[in-house]
Amino acid sequence: MVAPPTLQRITVAEAIDAFLRTTRQKVVIGQFSERTCGIYARDLADFAVLAGPATVLDDVTGDDVDSIMSRYAMIPDRRRKVANTRARSGVRGGHALKSVSTQTLFHTTLTAFFRTAEKRGWVQSSPMLYTQLRPAKNHNLRVERRALTLDQAQALLEFGAGQPGPSTTALQRHSMVRDRCVFSLMVFLGPRVSEVTNANLSDFAPNPTGGAVWTVMGKGHKERALPLSSSLYGLVSQYQQLRRQLVADGALRAGGDDEAAFVSSRGNRINDQAVQRSLNAAVRRLQALPQGFSRGATPHALRHTAATLMLANGWDVKVVSGLLGHENIATTSRYLDELPGELERAIANHPLSDQLATEREAVNAA
Repeated sequence: MVAPPTLQRITVAEAIDAFLRTTRQKVVIGQFSERTCGIYARDLADFAVLAGPATVLDDVTGDDVDSIMSRYAMIPDRRRKVANTRARSGVRGGHALKSVSTQTLFHTTLTAFFRTAEKRGWVQSSPMLYTQLRPAKNHNLRVERRALTLDQAQALLEFGAGQPGPSTTALQRHSMVRDRCVFSLMVFLGPRVSEVTNANLSDFAPNPTGGAVWTVMGKGHKERALPLSSSLYGLVSQYQQLRRQLVADGALRAGGDDEAAFVSSRGNRINDQAVQRSLNAAVRRLQALPQGFSRGATPHALRHTAATLMLANGWDVKVVSGLLGHENIATTSRYLDELPGELERAIANHPLSDQLATEREAVNAA
């Protein structure tokens, strides 16, 4: 029997440094993604401030963690700026307070951290076992669907990026063509937004059919190949051709990353926030249309849309799982939303429907 590790009375700061070193090693071998490492680093930096970096980790109790969770919930979220904040609760300094999902993620980080601390002998027992405060959960129920309907997806691709006019500038046209290309890739293939923003020009390999294969670097440094139809690759080629032309004309900066597949008006690689801003602008355009568009949209909603539409169109769940980069098809099922009329069509096309019709006719004939 293996003896338990000897207790090491190290400080919060020392434990966090050791934990993050191990996390970065797991990124190198593909066990963790860069995003997960970044979340751990961000959350544990907040934990160090709230717990005190010089505090001995084994002295942190369940009551201390409850106090830390309470104080963390009241920290303004610098990523979520709110307008018209006067006399509004849940807002401080023009920023919304931590959302339940952000608090839940923080709680998950602390649980993982103290689980490792217990194994490494930094604490005798994880204080997370003795906490009373846990962020509320919604039991996986959603107030509204994440995926766009087929009509909404079509409207986004047709009108979301905007329509050029006589007064459209070169940079505005660049943004329109780029955004239509990005929206199309996300709705058709369902990549993560980080996979789009991290894409390079060399990742797209044309094939003799007029299409291409997009090599995507997914979570845990795992590559997967996404096939692009000729029409979809045509959008990518159209954007790249326009970009080269604008750079040659001096209308678009050569920028800081010529390898990036998609760039801003300053020539720099676009980031996740830039895609969200483009989507926000698209939603405002669609809301002004006669048919309306009464919802918001996120990059992750487009990933849900791709998965839902592919499965509704009869694609095998294993194929969809491979396109999305999921190792387990159970993960893919969480990305699905019911499309209006889908269940009715499925029942109408049930393989036993003909047999029931035959039996009904036989009964009527008798």
